[in-house]
Amino acid sequence: MKIFCISILNQNFKIFKNLNLTPVGLGSKKFGKNWLNDKNGKNISKKNLYFGEYTFHYNLWKNKNLISNPNDWIGFCTYRRFWIKQNYSNPKTIKDLSSAILKEVPSLWKDYDVILAEPLR
Repeated sequence: MKIFCISILNQNFKIFKNLNLTPVGLGSKKFGKNWLNDKNGKNISKKNLYFGEYTFHYNLWKNKNLISNPNDWIGFCTYRRFWIKQNYSNPKTIKDLSSAILKEVPSLWKDYDVILAEPLR
């Protein structure tokens, strides 16, 4: 399971990495060389203002160099919304987040190709 954590802020890189998330920096700000972004290879990063994180989705699809195994599960989260295990409430601290965040695909999902979260209200 590979989860890309999309951020518009150049911070929390170590936290994301320690949570086994792949940090992705978007927008016009400069990010450190260790961050992934939507500006490499064939890209539409100049349209980020209008399309947001979809510019990275396009980059991931078009360049196909970030997915080593086509059978891997890929998830996207933002710097404030994470994939949390079913029985956890909203984590209050980084330590809580570390134990609450999904690190492997739940067996309940084994027959699914896509999981969509419920809309936030």
